[in-house]
Amino acid sequence: MAIYWCESKVHKDLDRALSEAFDGLKPFLLSAGAGDSDKRRELALLDHYMDLADSELQKLILDSINPHSAAFNRVSWRGICLVGFDYEYPQKPNQVRQDEFTAKVKAVFPQWCQMAKSRATNRGIESFEIHILYVPFGFCDDFRSAMKKSLGLSA
Repeated sequence: MAIYWCESKVHKDLDRALSEAFDGLKPFLLSAGAGDSDKRRELALLDHYMDLADSELQKLILDSINPHSAAFNRVSWRGICLVGFDYEYPQKPNQVRQDEFTAKVKAVFPQWCQMAKSRATNRGIESFEIHILYVPFGFCDDFRSAMKKSLGLSA
């Protein structure tokens, strides 16, 4: 069974978004067994509140996240990150054709991947399977402000 720890970070700078996402994954991926208190808390939340409407599947998952079960030692811990960052995104509709924008992103994508590899290696998590969803857009500060407001974290 593969279990994915998830992080989502949105910053103006891709490097900062990747770095913070990997910093968030690191303790979950590297801690042995049930790990530190954050990992234990997350596993306990799954244990207590998971409702899949499929009792057989639920038992399989609960057995896999129980540190006292043999199945726990067979879990493949992985990561998935959504990283949003400012990019030269069109400011108006139809300002840039989709194929032009896609070609531009494809040209810089290898650099983004190399940056991710470097940040993962710096944190010792390069041996884990980590999926990254890159979300280039041009309004990170506005997005972060709106998100904080919707969560009641700012006026």
